[in-house]
Amino acid sequence: MHANLGTAYQVLEVYDLAVEHLSAALELDPTLYWFLYNRAQCYYATGDLKEAEADLRMLLKEAAPSDSVRPAQILLLQIIAESSNRR
Repeated sequence: MHANLGTAYQVLEVYDLAVEHLSAALELDPTLYWFLYNRAQCYYATGDLKEAEADLRMLLKEAAPSDSVRPAQILLLQIIAESSNRR
């Protein structure tokens, strides 16, 4: 339920509620690694690059080798580049 609500709020660009529900979904099942990606996208959309980066790094650490992690890698590289430009 939380995962579906989080995804719906993300699509509606209501990022605070999306993060709340995606976090609740991850608390219930920490193996839902791709919800880390969704939550990272929400953090990124609100400018919270630190939290977005943390979620992406966790996803890349925990995801199975067979999972397609390319979108997470691309977003992480973008965040790292933006973070270094802000310094």
